[in-house]
Amino acid sequence: MTMQNAIKNLRTAPDDTLIVLLLKQFKGLLEQHGVELDSQSMHEISKQAAERQALSEFGEQVKQTLLNIVDESLNLLQERFKLTFAKSLVYNANLLTGWKTPMEFQELIAQKDNAETRIAMGAALLAMLGENCHVEYLFTTLEHEYVRGHMEAMLAMRALSFAAKIEPATENWETEVRAKLMPLS
Repeated sequence: MTMQNAIKNLRTAPDDTLIVLLLKQFKGLLEQHGVELDSQSMHEISKQAAERQALSEFGEQVKQTLLNIVDESLNLLQERFKLTFAKSLVYNANLLTGWKTPMEFQELIAQKDNAETRIAMGAALLAMLGENCHVEYLFTTLEHEYVRGHMEAMLAMRALSFAAKIEPATENWETEVRAKLMPLS
């Protein structure tokens, strides 16, 4: 499947399918934090969220753990690299310090890139689970990634649309979504 086909599929996939896709992406990290997801629990959580129902106790545990994962990633960027999420997305990796070998340099780049992905996709999943505290990172992802056609941008757009209950094709989409999700900004 080409990148363009994958992005097209993300534009039209049902919300519950996207939620399951994102939960699968976080399955290993959630397990590292003591939350075991199986296929049935992923589908139950995605159904509850897509239908805008209250999450089960287990769904709430998943959501809280995701909040922790995103916060850990934000802290890693700040403490290890002295970067905010927005600055990290545009930071020239050649300026990274604290490495002595090419392998250490590659490990630093991987840490930074993984943290960025966890923040962007974690914020998307959280928004689809009804938690909007990190929507600013979705707008940042959209701003920095959309021009390159990244799937992260499409997922950010879908998550923002879902959270705001505004269709992506709406005229003045970003203005309306920002007004609904970030009224004080």
